[in-house]
Amino acid sequence: ILPLMHIGETMRVWGDNRDIWEIEMIAIDDTFKAPDDIAQPAGDAKPVEGFPDVACKVIDSGSGEAISSGDAVRIHISRWEPNGAIVESSKLGRGMVYILNDQSAATDPLHTRILETLAPGAHIRLWIPAQRAHLPFDIVEDLFVVEKLPELKFPSFPEPGHAEIVDLRDGVKIAFEHKTTTEKLKDGDSIKVDMTCWNADTGDIVEASYWHAEPETMDIGSPLGIYFDIMTQLGIGDTALARIPKDTLPATVGMPLICRIRAIEKL
Repeated sequence: ILPLMHIGETMRVWGDNRDIWEIEMIAIDDTFKAPDDIAQPAGDAKPVEGFPDVACKVIDSGSGEAISSGDAVRIHISRWEPNGAIVESSKLGRGMVYILNDQSAATDPLHTRILETLAPGAHIRLWIPAQRAHLPFDIVEDLFVVEKLPELKFPSFPEPGHAEIVDLRDGVKIAFEHKTTTEKLKDGDSIKVDMTCWNADTGDIVEASYWHAEPETMDIGSPLGIYFDIMTQLGIGDTALARIPKDTLPATVGMPLICRIRAIEKL
């Protein structure tokens, strides 16, 4: 359909399942245009260690502390067919979050291995054969490491004496990383909160507000269960780690958690 359209045109399409789409061609975006001469690996491209069928060209090596296992990074990826046709791309300015851990090593060993050799600001180009890409065609991939996200790295819960620790019911503990003098939250408050939770046993990330691109909205009340007890210890501007045993959480969670919670503002 799109090759039939011109800039400024609007087309309505009726699908087989009674779906109706209205498509407006606004502009042609050259942002995702394929680089020149990508049909074959560049002359200075080298095999990736452990993946000899994948060629890698370093365009910018980046700077700063290298990425390592356990780090979370924001990356931007664009993929093309060798003929220059776009396959997919992450959103510019936002990218995607990638966390290097045992799970990523098992499900995506190639990118986990490559990212562990890079630093923030790095830009590389990969030539990946179809079998490795799990696609019916070879792909060329540009990968940018935008930044590290230290707030998503699995934290160690501090020992007594190294932070202000509050004991709550059922073995739940909170440790303040940053504490203000603002009034504690109370039943009935509505707030914006940034929350990241990890499996306390494995360190794998379970949930993060960052994935949703904005803080969560939370209504403070008893239906929150143990989170009500936690949140009413915090004031706006406070950041705390909460260590929550498995048995204190709903059975559907099925794991103990460590959560970093930052109360941002009242609504």
